[in-house]
Amino acid sequence: MTRRKRYSAEIKREALKRANEEGVTDVLVAEDLGINARQLRRWREAIKLDLLILSRNWENDRLASLQ
Repeated sequence: MTRRKRYSAEIKREALKRANEEGVTDVLVAEDLGINARQLRRWREAIKLDLLILSRNWENDRLASLQ
């Protein structure tokens, strides 16, 4: 069985940054990395979820400090 290739947070961040540039598609970036474009979209969704969780935690901490 083939082992999955792991990508560092830095590689993911740079790939997503590049995919957000004008005229650059997820497919183009994914092909350069040798991955499926769906994987790149999963990385993007994971970051959005992380940011949402951080935001909610910050709001909860802020509310607790005001009480």
